[in-house]
Amino acid sequence: MGRRRFLKIMAGAVAGAGVVAFGIEQAQNANAAGHGTQSLDSFRYKGKSLDMMGNTSYEMLHINGQAMPDHVFNKTAAGYTSHMLPFENFSSRRELAKKLVDGDGTLYILTPGDHPM
Repeated sequence: MGRRRFLKIMAGAVAGAGVVAFGIEQAQNANAAGHGTQSLDSFRYKGKSLDMMGNTSYEMLHINGQAMPDHVFNKTAAGYTSHMLPFENFSSRRELAKKLVDGDGTLYILTPGDHPM
């Protein structure tokens, strides 16, 4: 192996190690600053396990371990909303989650496999 090829390989290795170290540091800083997703509230309702996950900028709903799309569960300045229930605004995340489960299977299907077809 020539000197030039060796220097190219070493420069690539050093640059790659720097990128990895920077990525690890960014991930640690994000978790330390509270940007990691964590469980905000968990409960069971009508046989379903409901878990509200989130951080300081957003929240999301998991039903039986399955994450619901963003439009199903939204946190707004006025409370909580859902495109599944477009004309309602909820004051608490639990209230919205329960209402979504109540409509599951009759107004829409959130959890496939739980309903007879």
